[in-house]
Amino acid sequence: MRYYSLGKRQSIMKKFNTILLINPPYERAGVSESVSSVSISLSLAMLGAICQNLGRNTKVLDLNLYFDWTDRLLLTVHDYEPDLVGITFTTPTYYLANEIAKTIKRENEKDVTIVGGGAHATALPRETLMGSAFDGLAIGEADLSFQELIKTADKNTPGWFWKSDNNFVKTGVFPQISFLDNLPHGAFDLFDTEKYIYPEETSRKNPVCLLETSRGCYAKCSFCNKNIFGHRIRKKSSRRIVDEIEYILSCGFGEIHLSDDSFTADLNHAKGMCDEILARGLKFPWVPRSGIRVDRITGKVLEIMRKAGCYHVPFGIESGSQNVINRINKGITIEQVRNSVKIAKELEFETTGYFMIGLPGETVETLMKTLDFASELQLDHVKFGFTIPLPGTPMFEELEEIGNLLTRDWNKFTYTTPSWEIFGFEDKRLRAFIESVQFNDHILVDIANKSLHFDYNKKNYVLNK
Repeated sequence: MRYYSLGKRQSIMKKFNTILLINPPYERAGVSESVSSVSISLSLAMLGAICQNLGRNTKVLDLNLYFDWTDRLLLTVHDYEPDLVGITFTTPTYYLANEIAKTIKRENEKDVTIVGGGAHATALPRETLMGSAFDGLAIGEADLSFQELIKTADKNTPGWFWKSDNNFVKTGVFPQISFLDNLPHGAFDLFDTEKYIYPEETSRKNPVCLLETSRGCYAKCSFCNKNIFGHRIRKKSSRRIVDEIEYILSCGFGEIHLSDDSFTADLNHAKGMCDEILARGLKFPWVPRSGIRVDRITGKVLEIMRKAGCYHVPFGIESGSQNVINRINKGITIEQVRNSVKIAKELEFETTGYFMIGLPGETVETLMKTLDFASELQLDHVKFGFTIPLPGTPMFEELEEIGNLLTRDWNKFTYTTPSWEIFGFEDKRLRAFIESVQFNDHILVDIANKSLHFDYNKKNYVLNK
């Protein structure tokens, strides 16, 4: 795509003094969080901090906190009168985010600029902007491009995709941040701390806050979208991380969940954070919620994580079939899974296994292997999610190229939507088998001291004491 510059008259907008950042109500869009009905939006916390540092009036509206979210939206927009509204969204929440933008445009008498951002917007900017109520979209990592837009109110700021008359304009690429320590601490004071309560199965000391210690992931799994942070791993220093932890705890949060894609990719990074926590005498529970890779962990690192307050380790396992794991370019082995889970259990961590159903190359036989493997590992929790080829992933591009993508109804792109509604299975028996299995999709299932086996009479997998 070519990059264009707008003329001065077209590009300069009025100054943004009052900024509203919105998190759509994802359960309204059929998206069910695996660990809680509400989670801090880390992206809005970061953008909020940037706005505050520029001296702008800033407000975060997390619509997940309100049953009557439409009324709360209208009341907030009417009372706050923002100049700029930023809405974060994912693939399944895109339509809802657009509905929010349309409502603001329709109900607000003040001229307001509405922008959006996220992995979906970055993967499909033209399609996302076309026919929507958004004026523009942030492309890729938005911290610096958003900061520059607020400072200059100039649409020619790199990193944006804009509507312009009857056309679309992409303004170029804003370089990624190299030194993450230069970022401000997230503006967690903009959130109603006491509302971010996780169930006891997934936390030990509410309320819970998210934290990133690094960005990027070296892995190239076919189901994963890395168009925001990329594959180059950039890390915060240990001192900076623990400074931010102290700030989060001072805001009233009791527990911290790490959002890093690859927390243990650099074992010295993980160890350094733990050493700094111990050196400062901090005591709080924490979890690498996005999971850790079984090929990037050792007993020594797990041991110091345990000493530093980590109590729960999720593993991204995906499948019990080595052939399927190879097909999705996961880059791990079944034996590495066994060893890592064994070490974690010996150190008395709670353990979770993340599994995907219907991956490329999946057959009835490979899925049975996965279910048997989940039982063999004796994890404390297992989570099964349907395979969904999200835009921007190699899997999505491959399915689209061979004509096997059955829909572009983004409402269906959730991990609880049966995969056969999105794309066709290679094994035609698979759908019938999946429909016969009693899955608890996206729900943490306690299988401690239980066994998971196939009941050939009932033709399904059951949990037995």
